[in-house]
Amino acid sequence: MAYEPTRVAVEVVSARPALLILNDTFYPGWRATVDGRSAPIYRANFLFRGVPVQPGDHQVVFEYVPWSFRIGAALSIIGMTGALFLGLWGSIDRPSDFSRRLGRTEP
Repeated sequence: MAYEPTRVAVEVVSARPALLILNDTFYPGWRATVDGRSAPIYRANFLFRGVPVQPGDHQVVFEYVPWSFRIGAALSIIGMTGALFLGLWGSIDRPSDFSRRLGRTEP
């Protein structure tokens, strides 16, 4: 078993279909996989997280990825892309209004 604040990995051996109950508070943002495949998380005993497992040996992994993190990551990518675009746009060599005036003579 590996237990970290945003990730919990558990090895499970079950003789029949069962519900693995993790004695941690159920909270939105957690995802579960059983042997690398996405699995539903159920509220167990009103407070805890439960994941169904089939008979056999399995690795169950819970990972915490809240929506706020995803939104923040998307906004960061958009901001970096915008900054890169503005930096490239500003580096394009365009004739300025001043250089255009230098080429003209006034009568």
